[in-house]
Amino acid sequence: MILLSFGIANPTIVLDQRKADFISRVRDMVYTIKCEDTLNLSFSWARGYDAYRITVEIRDSVGMLKDRYFYVFKNDTTYKFSYYKHYKEITSRLETLNLAAYNWILFLPPYKWTKKGNPSEVSFTLDGVPGRLYVDKEGRIKKVVIEYPDMPFEIMFKKYEEVAGFKYFPSEWEVSFGDFHKVFKVDKFYLNQGLCGPCTYKIPRNP
Repeated sequence: MILLSFGIANPTIVLDQRKADFISRVRDMVYTIKCEDTLNLSFSWARGYDAYRITVEIRDSVGMLKDRYFYVFKNDTTYKFSYYKHYKEITSRLETLNLAAYNWILFLPPYKWTKKGNPSEVSFTLDGVPGRLYVDKEGRIKKVVIEYPDMPFEIMFKKYEEVAGFKYFPSEWEVSFGDFHKVFKVDKFYLNQGLCGPCTYKIPRNP
């Protein structure tokens, strides 16, 4: 009770403890995400690597593959590449937010506490764009707002699951900006399978 009460006053403690708890329980993780019938995603992470990988697969209405590409974030740089269409580029990490596959627990940008309560509010800047994150006393991330000047971008988390004893890992969320509204759901978790970090986070020279 003391910890939770203190956490309401200082969300930094809650966020730091959540991250430490996750890393202590999960060695590596891949989870797949569904969004309608045409967009499939997967997120890959391994302990000991300050990196993650997002795979994006787009299919048409009859299930034929239209595109497959990857994002790899490492060394504070986001790479986007495709073996399917043979390209590689450096892009903004903000581009991955549209996919809602960003792991806020592990990769929250530097932030400052701006409002206490339940939920508490912290603010941050990501690639030059300000944002706000709301976290409750249990450490659940409830909402993320990216303050684009022309159109705010919002991720609202709806459901959570327990993963390897780690409570409240986000498993369903809605992304909204303007008239765009999409619901993303975690389809499957693959935990502690021995993910190869160097293989997963390798950037190809010529895709």
